[in-house]
Amino acid sequence: MHSMEYSMEFFTHSTNKNNRIIVRVLNLSKFDNFDKLYQALPLDKCGYKKDEVKNAHPNDMLEYYSIEQQNNYGVIGIEVDVVRVKEIIKITDMTEEHYEQKGYVHYQSWNETYTGLMNQEYLDKRALERCILIARQYPQNTIVTILDNQVVGFAAYNKSSDNLDDTGEIYAIYILQAFQKLGIGKSLLVECKKRLNEFKQISLYVLDKNYKAIKWYEANGFNLDGHIKVEKTSIDNYSFFELRMIYEKQ
Repeated sequence: MHSMEYSMEFFTHSTNKNNRIIVRVLNLSKFDNFDKLYQALPLDKCGYKKDEVKNAHPNDMLEYYSIEQQNNYGVIGIEVDVVRVKEIIKITDMTEEHYEQKGYVHYQSWNETYTGLMNQEYLDKRALERCILIARQYPQNTIVTILDNQVVGFAAYNKSSDNLDDTGEIYAIYILQAFQKLGIGKSLLVECKKRLNEFKQISLYVLDKNYKAIKWYEANGFNLDGHIKVEKTSIDNYSFFELRMIYEKQ
């Protein structure tokens, strides 16, 4: 199995899971406990507003970390720099150097997206090597998103597979789960729309049980048109259903 390491970190808001930021870690400072951290670091950079610093106390952290936890593990101050995703991602045509990483994204994102929505035996029969081979055999009309020198998402597009008049089609948009909710999917969708600009409308298919994706595409101008495609599989008595959605240019 291929492993991927990223030098950037992601944080999710504690009360709003859709609120995520990407940061560069600039420095790590290790301490025995919060008493020592509070003595060493500027507290206006540790989550306090400037007018709150005078009343700040290490015991404020007991809500999150007990004395026992501090004694057992110590504490770490993490200095970060917030990064604007649009400034650091790169969307480009897939080339040979991307095949292996794009194949990994294809393989892993299916597991992350469809576990619980598709037959597990069907998902388990998929192979990473097969996904990489698909990237090698069908490189045309595929774009990838590069973040920190790694492929973290991709999209594929072409004319309508249903031979609809004056219609382009987005065949796939997938992003690794760790990099979702950062605007990467929207960026890929916008790029696909640009590349299909010659067509009057754009179609795509989405799994009928993938309500999250259906809602997202609807928010971006696509609507279900009532057409259903049945996909047969090698698993006995298992087929899945995909719903067609259409984006009509204004």
